[in-house]
Amino acid sequence: MTAWQKKYGQPPELDNLWLDAYFATYPEQMRRMPYETLCAGHPDPLRVVAFASEESIQSVIPEVSTLKCSWTMLKRGSFGSAELAIMDYGCSKASGVAALAQALNISLSEVMAIGDNNNDIAMLQSVGWGVAMGQAPEQVKSAAHVVTASNWEDGVAQAIARYALSSARLASSNSFNRATCL
Repeated sequence: MTAWQKKYGQPPELDNLWLDAYFATYPEQMRRMPYETLCAGHPDPLRVVAFASEESIQSVIPEVSTLKCSWTMLKRGSFGSAELAIMDYGCSKASGVAALAQALNISLSEVMAIGDNNNDIAMLQSVGWGVAMGQAPEQVKSAAHVVTASNWEDGVAQAIARYALSSARLASSNSFNRATCL
């Protein structure tokens, strides 16, 4: 099993069309396992995600909120259902960006991040230039400095061209001070 492989514990009878399509597209990255053995003999998972109806996930939020963990809930996620993601306490996209910036000796004020959902809000607020995608919910857009076009309109490419590459022409730009561009 590769380090990036996803283990999946839901019984097949609970799958939906979106999940079937994901399994068909990325079969080498997915491994279905029984709940009892999902984490047995392996390091603790980085993230556990539950896919269910919004009502089901809302019903467990009070209990999850008492745990020492980070969590986010999406009303409609990648697989056409609500998602509850539970991570180690302090683990988030914001903490990941901060760790990468520190490892590369880049100030967070010099970082641009792009996001489109509630789990991106802290990241967008922690960097010097937060960009929300056009399809993002209003609370994500209001957390960002600017809003770019949607995924369908190449919003990420537009944001990179406008806010990152155009500033690369400036002598003080970090782009001129790095051996590699991430």
